[in-house]
Amino acid sequence: MFKNNIEYERIKMEDVNVNKDENVVSLEEKMSEFEEEKPKINKVQEVKELIENSEKRVAETDSSVRECKIMVSKTASRFDDLKRTFHHTIFKNTEELLEKVGADALVSQGDTEFELSLNQADQNYFNIQNIYTGRATGFILAFLAFLVTVALWLYFASKSLNIDPKTITFSNVEEQVNPVLNWIGGGIIHQKGTAEIGALILGFSALIVGWIVYAIRVSMKANKNLRIAKKTYNATAQYTYTQEECQTEMKAIEAHLDGVNRQIQNFNVLLDEKNAVLKRIIYVEGVNDDAQAYHHNSKIIIRDTERLVNTIERVLNTSITKEGKLNPQSVQALSTAEAVYEDAIAKEYA
Repeated sequence: MFKNNIEYERIKMEDVNVNKDENVVSLEEKMSEFEEEKPKINKVQEVKELIENSEKRVAETDSSVRECKIMVSKTASRFDDLKRTFHHTIFKNTEELLEKVGADALVSQGDTEFELSLNQADQNYFNIQNIYTGRATGFILAFLAFLVTVALWLYFASKSLNIDPKTITFSNVEEQVNPVLNWIGGGIIHQKGTAEIGALILGFSALIVGWIVYAIRVSMKANKNLRIAKKTYNATAQYTYTQEECQTEMKAIEAHLDGVNRQIQNFNVLLDEKNAVLKRIIYVEGVNDDAQAYHHNSKIIIRDTERLVNTIERVLNTSITKEGKLNPQSVQALSTAEAVYEDAIAKEYA
């Protein structure tokens, strides 16, 4: 008895009614798992794997939420169809027959406004920021540093040799450059230098400066990226946990809707049978405004039918959800309906 209700309560106990302390522990455990999975590698690779892992987790979570919403939507659509059909067929006939035998079904109207909606689990969609290594800008800055270094060498050499840069032309560039390279290659320390050594010093020093600028840029960007990746990685845990809570609530709603749908079908069968009996009572005993005027057995049938009508009507008129979450009043209404159905079946087979 109460099998459907027990199943629902089990789902709520396992998935929904988790106390606050357990929620905190659960989140801390998830954060610890994230930390343990961090690879001990270079920063660029670590950033890459942290972001990839975050994207994978978010994608899996969003996919799971979408599937869950689809299942709820299908069950809710079936509920609408069953409710509409039930009201316009069996239930309508039952009310007409009860009216003919003078019964006033005390129908519960439930909530003023019927609600069947979900909290939007994806309203705060988690966006993972694109991260760039900084190598492109690092290369540009390195090239500029290279040119600046070369320009500084040429400037100081020209000043030391009293060469006016304005006098350098394409025709005499070789004559002007060789003394500069000789100065760089040894003249700077008052030694005899060569153009080859000067060219090597000039190029090598410019490359060193360019590499240093490139390394600084990439390192700074890597540190910044790592901070962003860690923040994103940890935020993913919170996002995943929040979405899992939404899924838990949606599963509870889906299970409840499934139970409601079963009871609609159950009461459809019961009331169809009661309608046949009421038709026989009206045929044999006639139409009467006072239900008390009927035979004792007939009055029992009328009372049982009223009870069934009131019970299922309360289920159908009570909002399934309240502010996007499962409505406790609807849970209670379903529990009552399950009990009434089981009682009615038990009487038939007593």
